[in-house]
Amino acid sequence: MPLVSETAQSGSQLEAAIAAGVRQISREQVLTFTKYQRTVLPVDGYLFWLNTGQTFQTQGSLHYGVDLRQAEDETIAVNRIMFTCETEVQEFNAVAPNVLWIAQLGDQAASNAQQAPGLSGLTASPVLFAFSSRDLYFRKANVFHYVGVAVQPPLLSQLVNSAAALPVEPIVGNSLPIWLGLSQYGPVYPSFLVPQNAEPPYVVAHIPPESTEALQAFATFDATHVVWPLPSDPLEPLPSNQLMRDSVRLTLYGFTNAQAIQYLQYLFDYSLNTDAFGVMNMPAIRDEKRVQAEITAIAMKKAVEIEASYYQSTADAVARRLIISATMTFSPITP
Repeated sequence: MPLVSETAQSGSQLEAAIAAGVRQISREQVLTFTKYQRTVLPVDGYLFWLNTGQTFQTQGSLHYGVDLRQAEDETIAVNRIMFTCETEVQEFNAVAPNVLWIAQLGDQAASNAQQAPGLSGLTASPVLFAFSSRDLYFRKANVFHYVGVAVQPPLLSQLVNSAAALPVEPIVGNSLPIWLGLSQYGPVYPSFLVPQNAEPPYVVAHIPPESTEALQAFATFDATHVVWPLPSDPLEPLPSNQLMRDSVRLTLYGFTNAQAIQYLQYLFDYSLNTDAFGVMNMPAIRDEKRVQAEITAIAMKKAVEIEASYYQSTADAVARRLIISATMTFSPITP
């Protein structure tokens, strides 16, 4: 569509003309959005979206483009979505950080994909998408644009249709569960999974994937326990144990210097008292810079890096204690 800000029509004429254009292009297309609820596993902080079954419908014009991307571990079609409608979708405005509205782009995308060389088959199955932003709004045109990218195939497993489909065992195999359990001074979140608009104090644990390495030549397996998964014991099909090493970066928000020192000493005490992990370096608290120009201020942000040694069995045991002592974070579902 042309940029409505470049036209010289009056507000009412412009609004009527564009509204007619939207209806003509969309052919009065109706999209059905399904409400998903944010669900966090207490075991290792993994995020899932649970289908609540609640839906709403809205009318507008849907446009999408497809980019083919090839990487080492995937070849995917990235579907870019724009939804144009005459009225503001109030459900999107009322969305809390724990709610996601998802719609499906199905038969139409498959039909178009068959006519696009090189993309046929990549968009043949239904495409699920959500909107991440609202594009520039011109008041006189009174047309709303919602923009997003379809859920990509490697992340479709994070959308589940029932609570029974949620994993009941740890997903990560590194030391992350150990750090998530050390929450005496504030909640500890996995990196890239911090809740939206989280307020200090809190801690973020980041373990670079390439930093995990073995300090023990081979893992030991308890082959006498359970060789294959059984209904009576689905969590431990073949228990293994190996001495490992992680580089852990802990980012602290909302901590004064004294509180950061107390938190670091708290980690040392836990290490000495439990042997859950060992410290292989000389950790020091570092001041970080997190700024915002609108208020010309610096956030209370600190970081400490720890080279930690641990046994896989210890991280697994901590994760299972978290399962027993905590429940998944189901936020209240509002109508």
